[in-house]
Amino acid sequence: HEARHQLTSEKYAEEARTYCAKELDEDAPEEWKKMVASGSPEDFYQQLGENEKINVDNWEKKRTTLLHGMVLKSIQDSLKDDSPNQRSSVPYIRLLVRSFSHLEDLSLNEAHNLNTDEIPSVELLFWRVSEQVESLLKEGSVLRMKKL
Repeated sequence: HEARHQLTSEKYAEEARTYCAKELDEDAPEEWKKMVASGSPEDFYQQLGENEKINVDNWEKKRTTLLHGMVLKSIQDSLKDDSPNQRSSVPYIRLLVRSFSHLEDLSLNEAHNLNTDEIPSVELLFWRVSEQVESLLKEGSVLRMKKL
């Protein structure tokens, strides 16, 4: 499951990076767009004037920060929408039921010294419990049940 989650995350990351970069680059300064489109960005950069270089450098820093934030948000949104990775659960209550009906035949001293492992018991699970039933089945509650 973890490996599949990692592959899904990487897939979303690449798609998000490509999409976000394209969207972000629409707002880039013209010098930067021309530099990236040129055959040799390094040579193009060297031919720029001082102010143009500052603009390109500032955009590179700003672009890196913005792109990282956009990609991260996009990945998180995509993973939230990816329903196979989400688990659904059904609330339940686990109840330990012990039978004390046979204790009536024992003396008070024998009943008091009885090991809890010797008392017949069963575990019951209640699924999708209403609030009313849940309040009855609170921890520590003693209930009398018949015909279980």
